[in-house]
Amino acid sequence: MNPTPPPAPTNGVAILMAEIERIAQELRAVNKRPLPATEDQVKALVKLAERDRPLTLNVNSEAVAKQLVGQVDKQAQVFQTTGYELIKYLDDRQKAMTATLDKGVAAVQAAEAKLQASAQQIGVLVTTGRKITLSR
Repeated sequence: MNPTPPPAPTNGVAILMAEIERIAQELRAVNKRPLPATEDQVKALVKLAERDRPLTLNVNSEAVAKQLVGQVDKQAQVFQTTGYELIKYLDDRQKAMTATLDKGVAAVQAAEAKLQASAQQIGVLVTTGRKITLSR
């Protein structure tokens, strides 16, 4: 057997009492929620906590120093390796460019020699009066 809900209030006093109860429930719910703390409140709480038990941080300075030195050594090694790779790349690039330049110089010298030989041949032909025919 289900209990029947109480009838809705019909008189003004009952309606007002129901409204007061609803507002009271909302206020109780609001009071249960934590309010956001202000910065001053947080600082005050930290001071209280430090007064009872100071907040200290114990650090093994030797371990930190070793860790930092290790990091510096790693970075130095990476820098040195990168430097060596860059120098090797630049040396290889210089060798390749020098080889290309040497080929170009050799081609120019060969063309000069050929031109000089042709000029001598033309000079001989002109002095002898022979007909000149140039071949490629």
